[in-house]
Amino acid sequence: MAEEYDIVFIGAGHNGLVCAAYLSKAGLKTINIERRNVVGGGASTEELTLPGFKNVCHSNLHGWIHLGPVYKELEVAKYHKYIFPDPAFALVFKDGRSLLFHTGKGIDPVERTCKSIEQFSKKDARTYRELYDLHQRFSEFTKVWLFSPPLSYSQQFALLEETELGREFLREQLTSGKVVVEDLFESDQVRAFLLSMQVQVGVGVEQFGTGNFLPTMISMEHDPGWGLSVGGSV
Repeated sequence: MAEEYDIVFIGAGHNGLVCAAYLSKAGLKTINIERRNVVGGGASTEELTLPGFKNVCHSNLHGWIHLGPVYKELEVAKYHKYIFPDPAFALVFKDGRSLLFHTGKGIDPVERTCKSIEQFSKKDARTYRELYDLHQRFSEFTKVWLFSPPLSYSQQFALLEETELGREFLREQLTSGKVVVEDLFESDQVRAFLLSMQVQVGVGVEQFGTGNFLPTMISMEHDPGWGLSVGGSV
């Protein structure tokens, strides 16, 4: 007799595995069916080149997982170790100069990032600091927003339109990363650095509706930073 399940997931990517884990905790019997011989989807590690050499197939740095409920509720730290490299991002230019995105505890990584930006524009360093300060005021709201069932656009707009700060967030949200960066920063090197960060996480810089993604990264990713998964993603 075939075994019966309450929920059957087609695929064993990281999202399906998380959903199955939560439903199992709720008392349901679940199964993930995966056509490949590895699990994890975009968060998998395999021997792709030579025997014994493991390659992360897609997601090598993990951001925001530490800020949401999954990390604590599924006790990820019990089974999996992260380290947080500093700097997390770097962009090197032909003249030998480089821009670094620093991470760590407190305000120090922000100041060190601003110091790196000052090589190219003192104005841009001040703007970066101001953008960080502004979006730090959003950070608690953003965490709730990221890890809650989505509101309809009309509900989001109504809430954001009530305050000046909310309207600024809404203005950024409706435009693109490229528009935000070109509007705020003057140095081509700083613009390239910031937009390359957005590209790294798979968000198109000219895609409208993602304009607040980069400011959100600036405010939330300095501390603790981007987690590098020891031994591979899964």
